[in-house]
Amino acid sequence: MATHVTDTKEIPSRTSGRSRVREKPLRTFVRQVRLDAAADTGYPGYRGVIAASPESAIAIGCWIETGGSGPSLHLHACDQFYVFLAGHTTVQLGNDVHEAGAGDVIFIPAGLPHCNWNNSGAQEHHLEFFVPGIRPGLPMLTALTSVDEVPTPVAAPYTRAIGTGPSSSAGASTRWTIADEASGVRSARIDTVELAECEAPGDPQVLDVDHLMFVLDGRLTVAIAGQDTVCDPQSLIVIPAGVAHSEWNKSSAPVRYLDVQVPAPEAYASLAPRLSTHQ
Repeated sequence: MATHVTDTKEIPSRTSGRSRVREKPLRTFVRQVRLDAAADTGYPGYRGVIAASPESAIAIGCWIETGGSGPSLHLHACDQFYVFLAGHTTVQLGNDVHEAGAGDVIFIPAGLPHCNWNNSGAQEHHLEFFVPGIRPGLPMLTALTSVDEVPTPVAAPYTRAIGTGPSSSAGASTRWTIADEASGVRSARIDTVELAECEAPGDPQVLDVDHLMFVLDGRLTVAIAGQDTVCDPQSLIVIPAGVAHSEWNKSSAPVRYLDVQVPAPEAYASLAPRLSTHQ
């Protein structure tokens, strides 16, 4: 089986809210999220690169210089997660304003007005996950002038630090839950996983959901469709549903990674409506 997938780059347009698409060559299941591959988004001091865009999710690497910002107040028709990797930033969620920094994860439910800007004095770097993925030709966002223009989503936003929250352990592996149904998130399951020491590879697994892993620290070894690859920090691993794979730590140093499982669009469409107002 080939170990490559076709990918495109999509950067939201500042003027229309739609995507500018640039075709890219075939890319492997493992992609490096690098600043030198990022493009100017049209927003002040904001560069981004779409590292993955399967139907189930979009993953974007973002860098915002001090004094820069993302789009002004807006919403998305899908759930969104900010994963902050370096620096500090300010995020407005509805009427509330929060300070966030490296190691924080913010859940933004579909339909919630929000925006972010960086006045920290240094560049910040974060990942954004949109679940499910936005269909080609549809706007990435809807611009707003006021929080009061739209109803309040049923789901509530929250911030959680990487490596905190409910946890479970098995052997050298520890898993902390960032997002799941118990957290009020029905579109994705996100965990932080730490592999504390060298271990033997486990049996391959085949999931019925897309599986994304982002390496935070250390070097993660993955076997995908029978081929082994060592993944450095800032690597995003994208494994479509139905593809056999396994991951393990074969080094003497600990490995930490984000483990993201996202359902197919059909599964998402069957969920209860998310944008009704509170009674």
